[in-house]
Amino acid sequence: MIVSISRELGAGGGTLGEALSRTLDAALLDERWFIEQLTARFQYSSDYLERTLEQPPKFGESLIATLARATAMVPGASGLQMPDEQIIDAVRTLVLERAQQEHVVEIGHGGVSLLGWRPTNIPVLSILLQAGREWRTESACLARWAKRR
Repeated sequence: MIVSISRELGAGGGTLGEALSRTLDAALLDERWFIEQLTARFQYSSDYLERTLEQPPKFGESLIATLARATAMVPGASGLQMPDEQIIDAVRTLVLERAQQEHVVEIGHGGVSLLGWRPTNIPVLSILLQAGREWRTESACLARWAKRR
């Protein structure tokens, strides 16, 4: 089973994910786990992943990639992938492989849209965690303060 948690920044996705993984005796697939796996298995730079993981692609990058794929004038453009798309494919592979071995709680990384609506033979519970702006702001400030200590 895959429990996929999408969340707003500061809404408590990490806390919920940790609690669910303990309760369900499931593997926790959070940002630290993904960085470790992507670095070891796919040789991505951990510095690059820390800067880009969970960041939406910049408009200009998306536009250029879309235009390049759409034009018949660029040889091989139909197979062109942005580095972010390669990371998304790698993350999808990691989640599905791990979910075939045991239950997983996956935090972020596009949530259920990363997996497709229903992976074959793997039940998925998708959670969207939202919170009010004041709660999220306070939560983010506390998290930042705790990192400094």
